[in-house]
Amino acid sequence: MNTFPETVVLLAEDRTPVGTADKFAVHTTDTPLHLAFSCHVRNTDGDVLVTRRALSKKTWPGVWTNTFCGHPGPDEAFEDAVARRASRELGITVRDVELVLPDFRYSAP
Repeated sequence: MNTFPETVVLLAEDRTPVGTADKFAVHTTDTPLHLAFSCHVRNTDGDVLVTRRALSKKTWPGVWTNTFCGHPGPDEAFEDAVARRASRELGITVRDVELVLPDFRYSAP
């Protein structure tokens, strides 16, 4: 489980930044809209790496999912946030990051 503090960028309905908050404070039963990403890593053959979320995760423990996900920090580019998370969580270096669904948004109870 991660023990370092992580700040997320809170968003207004029009997706403009309106502040920041501690990641653990916002992932609750009433999660506010905030900036995040979901990354799917492919190899040169097109195979996608999926991972199983740790059983210790607060959100969706044990679920098989994308390669990794995370949150850009304040004033951090998405590409930098993706590279940071790939290195920290999986020890890998990503390249050729492509934004696929820039307007995707969801809410999960």
